[in-house]
Amino acid sequence: MSNLVYGSNKSRASIGKIVIGGLLCASMFTSSPLLVFAGDDKSSAPASSAQGSASSTTSAPGSAPSSSMPVSAGGADIGNPGVAPSTPASASGGTDTGNTSAAPMQAGVQMIELNLQMLTHVGLDIKNLLKSTDSLYDEVTIQPVSVITEPEVVGRGIVINIPVGTRPVGPPAPPKKARVDLAMNQIRPIVTTLKQDVDEFESGKARLDISDDTRQDLHPYFDSWIKTVNDISTNMKQLESVTTGPPYDNSSIAQAAGTIHQDAQRLDEVRRKIYKYLQKEGKKKKKNA
Repeated sequence: MSNLVYGSNKSRASIGKIVIGGLLCASMFTSSPLLVFAGDDKSSAPASSAQGSASSTTSAPGSAPSSSMPVSAGGADIGNPGVAPSTPASASGGTDTGNTSAAPMQAGVQMIELNLQMLTHVGLDIKNLLKSTDSLYDEVTIQPVSVITEPEVVGRGIVINIPVGTRPVGPPAPPKKARVDLAMNQIRPIVTTLKQDVDEFESGKARLDISDDTRQDLHPYFDSWIKTVNDISTNMKQLESVTTGPPYDNSSIAQAAGTIHQDAQRLDEVRRKIYKYLQKEGKKKKKNA
C-alpha cells in the first residue's frame, strides 16, 4: 500500500475504489486487521537506533509489548539480562553467544597474551637492567687499594709473596659524568616500561588473556611482580635525584643502584617461576591432545 500510483485523477480514484472494496470484502472473512506497515516484523521487538533516537511501531493485537530497555551493540538487552536478544548479531559483526550472565568486557581493555616468548623478552629487559645497575654501582665504588700478600716457601730457600686480598687506601674516585649518564639512559627506559605495564594492569586498561584457573594459580606471582616493580620505581626516583651532578654522592648512588639491582634479581626469579609454570601446562595440553 505504500507504493506510489501514477496516472490521472480518475484512474487514481478508480484504483482507490477497487482497493477499498477489496479490503472490505477481505475483512468479512478475517478477524485480524489487514493494514500492516511495510517492513514491520511482528516477531521481534524494536530496538533503539545507534544515535539514541526513539522509534515506534504499530504491533498487531495480542502481540507482546515492545521493550523500552536499551539494546547493546551485540544485540543483548542491557537493562534486562534475562531477556534473550532480539537480534542475532550486531551490525558491526558481533556474535550472540547466548550467554547473558557473563560480565561485559570493559570498553578499551587491551588483552595481553601471556606466553613463553613474552616472558623471554621481559627477561632480556631485566638482564639489561641488571647489567646497567651493576655498571653504575662499580663506577661509584671504585677506589684505590693496596694488595695484601703473604710469603710462601715454594722450594729450598725460595720464598714468594702470594696476593691474598686488597685493602682500600683512599676515598672512592669521583665518578665520570659520561658513564653515569650512560648507565642512567639504559636504566630509565626499562624501569619506565615496567612501571607503565603494571599501572595499566592495576587500572584495568590491560588484562592478561589467560583462563581463570591459570590466573588463580599465578596470582601470588602477579602480586609479587607488582610489588617488586613498584619498589623499583620508588628507588628509581631516589636514584634520579642523586645522579643530577656532578658533584655526586657516591654512597647514595651505590645504595640506590644496589637496591634496584637486588629488586631486579627478585623480579627475574618471579619471571622464571611463571615461565616454568606455563611450560609445564603446555606439555600437559600436548600430552592430553
